[in-house]
Amino acid sequence: MTKKIIIILFLSFFATGCAKQLNKITDPADQEDDESSQINVPQTPSNKICEKLPISPDLGPGGRLYCLAVVNRAPQFCEEIKGDNEEPDGGEQPGDNPIPAGPKSSDSLQKNNQLAQPSGNGNDRGGNEESDRNLCLAHANRDPAYCQKLPDPETKKICYNVLAQISRNIDICSGIDYSQQEKQQCYFNYVNALFWEDESAQITNEDCEKVGINQSVQDRNTCLAFQQKDASLCKNNVNCLTFFPQEISFCAGKSPKGCVRDRAMTNKDLSLCEEVPRAERNGCLSGFAVHLEPDTNICDKILDLEKRQGCYIDVALALSKK
Repeated sequence: MTKKIIIILFLSFFATGCAKQLNKITDPADQEDDESSQINVPQTPSNKICEKLPISPDLGPGGRLYCLAVVNRAPQFCEEIKGDNEEPDGGEQPGDNPIPAGPKSSDSLQKNNQLAQPSGNGNDRGGNEESDRNLCLAHANRDPAYCQKLPDPETKKICYNVLAQISRNIDICSGIDYSQQEKQQCYFNYVNALFWEDESAQITNEDCEKVGINQSVQDRNTCLAFQQKDASLCKNNVNCLTFFPQEISFCAGKSPKGCVRDRAMTNKDLSLCEEVPRAERNGCLSGFAVHLEPDTNICDKILDLEKRQGCYIDVALALSKK
């Protein structure tokens, strides 16, 4: 089994969801009167990215409102998010990386190298206005109480994972009371994000005990390898070793899913994303853009407009944590 990560980051994130544009201001002519239009935001790198959204008129302003709300911790923007009655048609959530990506360390956890981000970014969340707003409010206020209000399990998972990462607080994951596996996954995603972002010094021994909450020695050892930046702690577990620099030959034969993408990430070689199977290429580009080199120019290589916009949002969130 592979380890699923939502890439925060969103992000990361993160992320499956709807392909249709569902968050919109009901009457564009009224936008001048919106409360959000009266909010002055500083011209930070993150806000400059948010203000470029939507990258296409077809996507609507939901992503921009979410982005500005979370980057500035300004829940007023969330109040302007509107929903409609369209039904989601499946597909992936904009922003493949609400939460960082990486392979699984044991059969108990899955990996999703489509960060991310996550992303669970309040952008086009199925036309449910209340859920869209609660997701945005949870992240803008850094308040997990809003995650509890979300009825959809997938949206709730995104809510907790992204919130833990942008809050830099692994204990957010402890609020997941509906699934022990999802709780452990959230713990893993948290430390995995810190590792990718070269913040391993922030990983504590207590964090690693949480990652191994299901008595998984492999998961705990993978966390310790992240903390110490020491591949020897993987103890020949290929699902751990893939997070560390390896030759491309490492991917020959039996290897973790997303192995080539991992080589791009660990070797910091963007050109390797072109070698990744098409289905995983967006996640490779998003992961690189969000966790290694926060840069929307990399996002622009993503052909799908929704995923590209998700990548923009994830980069904005990543830069806001700097």
